[in-house]
Amino acid sequence: MNSNKVAWICLVISVIVLISLITINFVLYAGVVSLGTYFPFIIIMQVLFYKIRNYTIGLLILNTTIILTFLVVYLSIFPSFDYEEGKNLIEKEVGQDNLNFLEVDYKTVPTTDNNQFLYRNLNYYYKIAHLSSEQFFSVDPITGKVFKLNRPFY
Repeated sequence: MNSNKVAWICLVISVIVLISLITINFVLYAGVVSLGTYFPFIIIMQVLFYKIRNYTIGLLILNTTIILTFLVVYLSIFPSFDYEEGKNLIEKEVGQDNLNFLEVDYKTVPTTDNNQFLYRNLNYYYKIAHLSSEQFFSVDPITGKVFKLNRPFY
């Protein structure tokens, strides 16, 4: 197989993995995972592999294995709770099922509690209609700790 073709296959696999990670992060986890460590890794790896003149099937397999291994590792470090699971935690905290969660402009609020390398300093943000008033909550996506806010953050 032509080495340029193999290099392009590796690039396409990398782009598919990147798009998958971005989609999972923003759809399920409201963007709380920092993907900044993954992007440079993929870009540097692709540039190095593209510079290799004799790109063989063995290198394609090695490249794909590295990318997929990194994907599995990254998926395993996603937070313990996604945005929807945060709603369940709030229902348990309030002691009522089927709360009326209202639409919010922003699904996250900044925090200083998540000082971890692979996560952005963000908690999930919720607004509910409860007892004829609006109440606001924040949920730590890593620990699942629920915080009742005295007023809206935004």
